[in-house]
Amino acid sequence: MALRQGNAAAAVAAFGQAARAEPAHAESHLNLGVALAMSGRQKEAREVLERASKLAPGNPDIHYNLGLVLLALNRHRDAAERFEKALKKKPKESAIHLNLALALRSSDDREKAERHMRRAAQLDPKNAMMQVNLGNLYLEIEDSSRARHCFEKALSLQPNNVRALVGLGLVGTMEAEEADNLEKMRRLLDNAIASSRAALDAAPGDVGAMNALGVALEKDARWDEADQALRAAFEHTVDRRPGGPLIKEAIYNRARFLLNSGRADEAAEVCRKGLERTGYDERLVADLSTILVDLGRFDEAAAVCATHEHQGFSKVDALNMLNVEASRPLSGADLSALEQCLKREEGSPSLLSATAMTLFRYHDRENDPDRAFPYLEQSKTWAASQEVPYDREAMDQVAKAIRDTFSSGIPANLADGGSNSDQPVFIVGMPRSGTTLVEQILSSHPEVLGAGELTLIPAAAQLFQGTERSDNPYSVRFIEANQRDLADLADWYLARLRRCGGEKARITDKLPGNFMYLGLISLLFPRAHIIHCVRDPMATCFSILSQNFPRGHPYANDQSNLAHQYRFQDDLMSFWKAVLPARIHTVAYEDLIDRQEASTRDLIDFCGLPWDDGCLRFFESDRAVKTSSKWQVRQPVYRTSLEKWRIYETYLAPLKEGLETGGVLSGGQES
Repeated sequence: MALRQGNAAAAVAAFGQAARAEPAHAESHLNLGVALAMSGRQKEAREVLERASKLAPGNPDIHYNLGLVLLALNRHRDAAERFEKALKKKPKESAIHLNLALALRSSDDREKAERHMRRAAQLDPKNAMMQVNLGNLYLEIEDSSRARHCFEKALSLQPNNVRALVGLGLVGTMEAEEADNLEKMRRLLDNAIASSRAALDAAPGDVGAMNALGVALEKDARWDEADQALRAAFEHTVDRRPGGPLIKEAIYNRARFLLNSGRADEAAEVCRKGLERTGYDERLVADLSTILVDLGRFDEAAAVCATHEHQGFSKVDALNMLNVEASRPLSGADLSALEQCLKREEGSPSLLSATAMTLFRYHDRENDPDRAFPYLEQSKTWAASQEVPYDREAMDQVAKAIRDTFSSGIPANLADGGSNSDQPVFIVGMPRSGTTLVEQILSSHPEVLGAGELTLIPAAAQLFQGTERSDNPYSVRFIEANQRDLADLADWYLARLRRCGGEKARITDKLPGNFMYLGLISLLFPRAHIIHCVRDPMATCFSILSQNFPRGHPYANDQSNLAHQYRFQDDLMSFWKAVLPARIHTVAYEDLIDRQEASTRDLIDFCGLPWDDGCLRFFESDRAVKTSSKWQVRQPVYRTSLEKWRIYETYLAPLKEGLETGGVLSGGQES
């Protein structure tokens, strides 16, 4: 009676007395366990329910309720096992299928989770929340069309269902990411914002609705409104159920928004407060540590990892994350943990790739190339296993299409379009050619904002392609465009570029791969400043090989493919410099080392800025750096990397041969 009336404390007392009176009676322990769980005493509930399951191992209700408790304790795999036992006795119980799906989803077994989520919806076809849960699963696997179908079906069953409206808001934002033109993107975002606001009207203060609204507004470049919505969502996480998925998403998105807005210190504080509110959360620990590393606060990052290691944060993950700091030592225990991870092949390919790279760097610092290089090869093998294979023929076709489009310079139908702004500064070239160093130097100038590696230009090219999607950034849709299209796209880009400091005279966009899009960039911004970073080809390519890049760099895992990509970039840059009216300033990494002041003055002068002595002290900057150069750019210019590749020369024959074939090695660059 007490439990039905919601008096959990009285129920705990009554059922506790019954369990003590009949210690072998499983039902009494089951009732006590449920009462304890309703009181928020999950750990005690687990002990009691495990005792009940030993007394009655075939009772499905005990397994089900124990599964719910384990789910609340984030013991997802254990919870799944209990739900599966319950299903054997009650195969048509929709709630068991639903909670099993939730446990499997949290265990990254999304295929099996989808199967049980669909079964739950089939068994309870008039339950709107079943459709909502299935839609949320499709959101996670980025299947926007199925997710939309589920949320719309939920609303047909229960109009104004808040969770379904929130889901539609999130789906609309996801679909906007894939839009093939600006008009469609704007329409999808308008609908996403409207759905999120409708959810808020139905449930003022709902964390999920505020979060969805903030995400959509952010995508629409409405920064102040997005800031307000995401801040409100984060503030409303106080006193909510700790660890709930909506609470965590609000915290994740608030931190991400601040970080992408150039407010890294605030983002770190959000992660700290988030950990206080949710308890241990692996992603929050990783996000906080990564932000601190990006800020150059390596000791703080190490302390965060160490603090949470006993709660389950992987020591190997921590060692890999902190490995960007070249001076950080590894103990015997550290080395053993890394080597055991590789030996047992524990974890994902990305973890194993990062672990092998950490061991490579350790032996490299010990000046032992023969022990180091096998780990580098192992890292590249694991990285390649999760990449789309590099397609040399496709890249050659892209190069041909670009040359055909711009063989006579700017297409006549697009001349004099775009924006008159000279604010954007594009820093391009191969990764590891000095792009981060150049941005760090420029951002040390009081009139420059370093925006980092933005993906806005590739996104703009995607919008320009329309439905004619291909690897060629200059497709049929591009040729058929007009000056109004260029003006709209330039405005779209500038609104997003200015996110972190629109008042600055210059804002850098440092995505190295933008070298493919210099034709589009020249059309959008005829007055933009384009800086091409170059470095000794062998030094550049070896530095790429010795980095653990995120996905999207398939050429970086094979020496011959890497040589091909270098030639592709080198040839394309020579072409652009010959045909584009825009001036392109070439900066040699070696000049920044050997002629620092003269080279830096040339760089500042090219950008049309007055000289500032702070540009020579770029390493004193405390701005967040998100690339693999985050440690190096906090040091004064150094020569140690210029000839680093030579001690590995015997292992680099495929790379050298590929570069020689393309004619990019000259006498001074060969051994």
